[in-house]
Amino acid sequence: METLDQTHLLVQENEGLLQESLKNISELEAAVGAREERLQNSVKIIEDQEESLRTRDEKICELEGTIDCLHSEMDKKFEEAVEVFKRSDYYRTTIGMVGVCGHEMAYRKSHE
Repeated sequence: METLDQTHLLVQENEGLLQESLKNISELEAAVGAREERLQNSVKIIEDQEESLRTRDEKICELEGTIDCLHSEMDKKFEEAVEVFKRSDYYRTTIGMVGVCGHEMAYRKSHE
């Protein structure tokens, strides 16, 4: 009878240990589930940031293209303005005066 009582006590202890183990397993599963959820949230945040960076890079490329186009247009307009200015009377008169003044100064210096 003693061995039966001892066996019964051992079974009860084992049941207690088993219950405690099951409780620990449940807590670990809950912790793992919470960690998985945090990881999924982190992955979602990273994916959103990657998409945001791609969108930003696309906008930068578009702006760079626009800037290049504007520079090209500015260069053309400047060249057109220079050509118009060169055909103007003001330009011809100014260049003529500079030429005359330059010759006069050279003449004066050579005769000093």
